[in-house]
Amino acid sequence: MTVCCLALALGLSGCEPSSSVPVENLPWQITLSPAGNPQVFQVELGKSTLKDLMLNVRSFPEMAVFAHESGKRRLEAYFGTQRLGMFEAKLLAEMQVDEATLTALQTNATKREGMASGYWKHVLAEEDLTVVNASLINRLVYIPSINYDAEIITQRFGTPTERLPSNDVNVEYWFYADKGLAIALNTKGSEVLYYVPIAGFAALKQELLEAKPKND
Repeated sequence: MTVCCLALALGLSGCEPSSSVPVENLPWQITLSPAGNPQVFQVELGKSTLKDLMLNVRSFPEMAVFAHESGKRRLEAYFGTQRLGMFEAKLLAEMQVDEATLTALQTNATKREGMASGYWKHVLAEEDLTVVNASLINRLVYIPSINYDAEIITQRFGTPTERLPSNDVNVEYWFYADKGLAIALNTKGSEVLYYVPIAGFAALKQELLEAKPKND
């Protein structure tokens, strides 16, 4: 991490823009809507649509259904590396759709690719993109290009409600139940931030704690 990036991450003044206009779209700028849903990057988890996020980041994602050999499926929109606020990060959205819609999207997919994780990636057909654009965002995954250590995370996000080990010896999870946020603090790789509606936080926590290490 460069000195400038570290200063920005800590909120120090040495590398901040000279303008007095507040910087938006920072990963720790999390508020709760009147309905109790987390709001981050100008979208509300569980209420905003994929189109809302596309308009905010001004980018069109690659969309695909990921189907696991166990039967688990999810619909993802991968935006790649984006500049959000002052930082660059990889951004991924998971949408809320029913099983019938997932089946239709998977059937119409134009390409299928096998993944080492045991998932099959089914790239969506062009005619299905408008349907997906109107779907609700159920999860955001943010992978920063700079490394976060425990000090930075505590200063910017606050004290977690829980800190728990993962099944990967290099990863510890920091859980913020009141913000719908989980942070995977990785000593050997990139940190990963997960944002979900408060109602879905328990399921996210269980999923992360039960996940096998990537090299398994």
